[in-house]
Amino acid sequence: MKTYQIENDEVRIEFIARGGCLTKMINKKTDTNYLIHYADLDEYQTNPYFLGATIGRNAGRTSPPFYTNAAGEKVELDCNEGKLHLHGGQMACTFKNGK
Repeated sequence: MKTYQIENDEVRIEFIARGGCLTKMINKKTDTNYLIHYADLDEYQTNPYFLGATIGRNAGRTSPPFYTNAAGEKVELDCNEGKLHLHGGQMACTFKNGK
């Protein structure tokens, strides 16, 4: 499984391509990893505890369940919790120009 790193003078973050799961957040001064993680990267294939999971495009409830994009088009989201759009769900991708 492919892993990636980003770092600055104080911290190194490691993550995998599968879902962008964070696997390490290392304090470079103490060499301490502050993330709970699987010892074997293959365990991220099933990841029943969602360790290292990152938040998608929407981390909460959207009400009303639509937004206007940069082109001024109304983008309607599915209502998957009553009249709310919850945690990203599926986008209906209905565009209504300027409305």
